[in-house]
Amino acid sequence: MYELGGHMKHGFILYTDYFEKLSNLSDEELGLLIRTIFQYELDPKKESPVITNPIISMAFAFIKSNLDRDREKYTIRCEKNKNNAKKRWKELNAIASIGKNRNAKNADNDTDNDTDNDTDNDTDNDTDNNINNIKKKKRKNNFKKPSLEDISKFILDSNITKVDAEEFLDYYESNGWMVGRTHMKDWKATIRNWNRKNKSYDDDLDNTVSNYERSKNGNI
Repeated sequence: MYELGGHMKHGFILYTDYFEKLSNLSDEELGLLIRTIFQYELDPKKESPVITNPIISMAFAFIKSNLDRDREKYTIRCEKNKNNAKKRWKELNAIASIGKNRNAKNADNDTDNDTDNDTDNDTDNDTDNNINNIKKKKRKNNFKKPSLEDISKFILDSNITKVDAEEFLDYYESNGWMVGRTHMKDWKATIRNWNRKNKSYDDDLDNTVSNYERSKNGNI
């Protein structure tokens, strides 16, 4: 294996049609020719070796032209593959960036839908507004921020796969545990909402990438 223009090349090609052309060489001459070929291929400067034997020199001359041609084709192919990989990576990053922006927006607009049944609507309709306000204020004051351990344990116990505990904690620590314009009431419900929305986003992204691949292959 040797380096060629930043690419590691593991070998070179000896074509079968050489056999007839080299059939008149003795075993010693054939061995010297093979050694010369290896020396040339392993030389990073690709300088033509000094060959005193005219027969070996003639044989090496036509093999060298094929070696140079194959090396050039290999370099071009490597560069093309590298450029295609960069292009594909850039396109996928663009798709992922759109999804991240959408995910952040969803987080800002997140609502504790799972806690609807826990709101003061369960209280008797006969209670007046003052009592409701007192209960809401009490509930707000009773909210206890979860620790990273609490969040991690809940995610594990609930088989939630689309929420990162540290990301969730950092996000709501940074915004004062606000969900939209209201204070969070149920962090477990919010985690479940994140999980659903992130799963939906991942499904959309997979479909987008699949459609993109099919369109490149001419299947659409």
